[in-house]
Amino acid sequence: MPLRLPPDWVLPSLIKWAALVLVGELLWLSLLYPLMPTSPFAWTVTLLLPVPIGAYAYCALRGIFWLSPQPPAALWRQLLAAVLAISVGVLTFLLIAFAERQLVGQFQYGVFRSH
Repeated sequence: MPLRLPPDWVLPSLIKWAALVLVGELLWLSLLYPLMPTSPFAWTVTLLLPVPIGAYAYCALRGIFWLSPQPPAALWRQLLAAVLAISVGVLTFLLIAFAERQLVGQFQYGVFRSH
C-alpha cells in the first residue's frame, strides 16, 4: 500500500488552526492572570473550557452564514441570527458558572508573583 500524503492545503490549514488555538489559550489564561489553578484537575478544566465554547461559536457562526441567503423573510433571518449569537453568550456563561462551582478553592492569587 503506497503512502498517500494529504493535499497541499491541509498542512497550512492545520498550522493556522493550531496557532489560533494557542493564541486563544494564551488570551484565556491572561484573562485569569491573578488567579492560577493549583491542581491538575483545575488546570485541565481551565485549558479545555474554551474548546466547547469555541466549537459552539464556530457552529453558530456557520449557521448564521448558512441562514443569510435562505428564503424566509429578512426579519426572521435576523431574529434567528440574533438568537444564535445570544446562545453563544448564554453557553459561555453557563459553562463558566458550572466550572466555577466545580473548582471552588482550587485557585490561588499570585502564584507567579515574585517576592
